[in-house]
Amino acid sequence: MPIYRKPRNEYEKTEMVLRKKKTKSNVNLAFDATNLSKRDFTRIIFPYSRHTTPDSKNIFNWLKTGQIAKPMLIPFSRATGVPIEFLLGEENKMLERELKSKIMLRTPMG
Repeated sequence: MPIYRKPRNEYEKTEMVLRKKKTKSNVNLAFDATNLSKRDFTRIIFPYSRHTTPDSKNIFNWLKTGQIAKPMLIPFSRATGVPIEFLLGEENKMLERELKSKIMLRTPMG
């Protein structure tokens, strides 16, 4: 049986919460529904940036933690076509079902 240990930082705290929920955050759900690679998604969010590696790391961290920087909420929302409220965690069952169905349509059966 694992021993409970207090999280050392915000990242561990988020990881523990996501593990308890066993679900993806709304940020992950919105990204998965776009059907884009992280590199293509980076080019959409940071169109004027020449260096995609640092920007890709930002996106990778957002997807890893389920948290996103406040200034990037609007571009992320526009790129995914999802309202900001949903990205911040507001529950919207109809939108959630729609996004999950987009993901399921892409997933190969076999």
